[in-house]
Amino acid sequence: MKNRKIKTGGAGFLALVLLLAGLKLPRAYAALPIDLTKKGTVEFQLAQNVYQNQDPSGTGQAGQSMEFNDELKELPLHISLYQVATVGENGAYTATAEYEALPLAKMDSDTKAEEWLDMAQQAAALVDEKGMAVSYEKDKAAGEDTVKFENIELGLYLVMVDAVKSPYYFYSFSPYLVAVPGNDYYSSGDDSWIYELTEKQAVGLKPAREPRLGDLVIRKNLTSYNASVGGAYFVYEVSVLPLGAAKPKTNVYRISFDKAGKDALTITGLPAGAAVTVKEVYTGASYQLSSAAEQTTQIVAMPTDDEQTENYPAEVEFSNEYDGRHNGGSGVVNTFYKDGDTIGWENDGDGGVKADEKME
Repeated sequence: MKNRKIKTGGAGFLALVLLLAGLKLPRAYAALPIDLTKKGTVEFQLAQNVYQNQDPSGTGQAGQSMEFNDELKELPLHISLYQVATVGENGAYTATAEYEALPLAKMDSDTKAEEWLDMAQQAAALVDEKGMAVSYEKDKAAGEDTVKFENIELGLYLVMVDAVKSPYYFYSFSPYLVAVPGNDYYSSGDDSWIYELTEKQAVGLKPAREPRLGDLVIRKNLTSYNASVGGAYFVYEVSVLPLGAAKPKTNVYRISFDKAGKDALTITGLPAGAAVTVKEVYTGASYQLSSAAEQTTQIVAMPTDDEQTENYPAEVEFSNEYDGRHNGGSGVVNTFYKDGDTIGWENDGDGGVKADEKME
């Protein structure tokens, strides 16, 4: 089975996505006859502006128009067309044998966008469940923003695009139906059939984008320790600046020792690509730094099964030593948490998770 994601959002949102993408709504029973001797052409283009209900950049601007095109342009995309119906001269669709379960007989000129989208979901489910044969397939090359299918049979097609990933994001595409020939009836009232769906008539490709996540490991080496002054506590200020965000999110963490040695604290669920600055703001009452007090790194996405990432996870390392004084020390810590696509923190003073409890 190909790597695809079938989105199940509300019909209203799906209809909005379809219309914003410039997709050609299928239409049945038009006034003008279709020339069944012709073939069709469909050009798919990456859409410039993408609406989403997520906020992966951490800017607090969920639902805004986002620019995905530049990154997607550099990724190869595999597009598959499945013919689910033939079309008659009057624009009526007849389901092919494999897709007889689709309620095409109920579709007419009054069929709403969300109904066509719901049918696309049904058709996509049939493809995945029964392994339907693809009618046409092509790859959008890396560095290109269009791909064209030429000389294809007239009819109604299910469009499915394989999910892809970049170093920082997962991209998925909702299945939808495209009619060949198409028309601009829904936008202009013109009943003319369009056999060449290219250039201004091209079909948009609209992705959903989900941020990839990764971890940050703060490694600590305490080279010498004085048990007579009690436990040693070291506090770190962690600033995380997600891609596209204007301001970083800042939190503090603690690592504690009761003897000399090495330990590590892992902070999970940080957005891939985020710039991270870690600063040791408290060195312990009787200890001094023997490494840089401030270090920077970038969050690397957690590898998927087909990836090998040598630099995962992102790490920083600090070293301290006993300075000869006789003072004890203690500290408090906040803990990052992730609520949907929002990253925040909570203090452990009310029974929250302590950083020490997440040590490797």
